[in-house]
Amino acid sequence: MLSLISARVTTTRLTVVLVTFNSRERTEELLAAIRAFTAGSLDLVVVDNGSTDGTLELLHSALSSRKEPIDRFEIVENPSNALAAAATNQAIRLVRTEFVAYLCAGHALVTEAWDRRLLDYMDENPDVSMAGDVWDPKIPVTSKRYAPGWDPRDHKHVIRHVQGGAW
Repeated sequence: MLSLISARVTTTRLTVVLVTFNSRERTEELLAAIRAFTAGSLDLVVVDNGSTDGTLELLHSALSSRKEPIDRFEIVENPSNALAAAATNQAIRLVRTEFVAYLCAGHALVTEAWDRRLLDYMDENPDVSMAGDVWDPKIPVTSKRYAPGWDPRDHKHVIRHVQGGAW
């Protein structure tokens, strides 16, 4: 006798990766914006870097009351701040979708159907591996990681930063 196993079928193609650290208010705003401006379904993977300001409690509350458009929601709890790159790598290991959108708690999603526009762009441009909003801070961005003696103010070209991104 042939038995069929019923499995939940989803068309979710996008995972939002979010890294948090003591950013409760901004994380709450971002979760609300995801719900308000996302047209399709998405997975959400959040890595919290040892927040002590209630961010983790907010995430657990959001997880327990998960609403559309979030199809799958996972939280990784780091006991201390692993920093953005390591935490992002932790999240990426949990992605099960075709595309990933990296957001930080400072992002402000204010465009209706941002996800559909992003997926359409990626579908229409298969040669593009990564896309994102380019941000021109209008001020020299300093960093301890610049090579010794290098200063962005010494350069005439515009320095731009890809805020978040999708790949």
